[in-house]
Amino acid sequence: MPLGSKVECNKCSINYSILWHVDEDKRPLCNNCNDQVLAQKPSIEEDSKINSVSEKTKSSLRKSTRATRSYKTRLNPNAVPKPSTQKGRGRRWILKKTPIKHTESEIRNHTSNSVFHNGFHFTVGDIVAIQDVEGGFYYAQIRGFLTDQYCEKSACVTWLLPTTATDLSLGFDPSTFIYGPVEDIPRKLDCMQFVMRAPNDYFRTINYRDPSSMPLYPGNGHFYAKLKSDI
Repeated sequence: MPLGSKVECNKCSINYSILWHVDEDKRPLCNNCNDQVLAQKPSIEEDSKINSVSEKTKSSLRKSTRATRSYKTRLNPNAVPKPSTQKGRGRRWILKKTPIKHTESEIRNHTSNSVFHNGFHFTVGDIVAIQDVEGGFYYAQIRGFLTDQYCEKSACVTWLLPTTATDLSLGFDPSTFIYGPVEDIPRKLDCMQFVMRAPNDYFRTINYRDPSSMPLYPGNGHFYAKLKSDI
């Protein structure tokens, strides 16, 4: 507005005010009238929100009535409802799931009758050779396997003792060995070399009596058949 012209409030028609304001139509308003206009705006906005909510409820009621209408028609009374297609979940729904605490796994050793180690399959009854620090070889038969929590494989062995008929220069002959001391402490498979396969009861002594072949009355004859060495 030009300088020198008197300003008059459009609402109360006064010429003096601390601050002058302009309404939506670019007309001057004094400070008091402007405060009154601002105080009336929240009530107007609340009325508009109430009207919008009522309109939404009406539209939802209309939609619900349409959705509950029967899918059967006069021409096709045996109509089958269409299956509702569910939208696929995105990858973000995994982040919205509540985390589940995982159960702590038990770390323990486990035994077995066979293991796969360094590309070879070891079983109970196999005969292995163990070399000492001086270069000599000792033979033993595997009784069982043990695998620890770090997947290190070990074996419990029974030592085989040579007899007077043993000739190591000709190689290992199982018929010339007998059972020796039994070890309960497992040894690692890395220090064992495979020699041959044999049954678990191959080196039993002749005096051993199988319970299935024991006589009904004591004093009767008893025989024991030993397996041959050619395997």
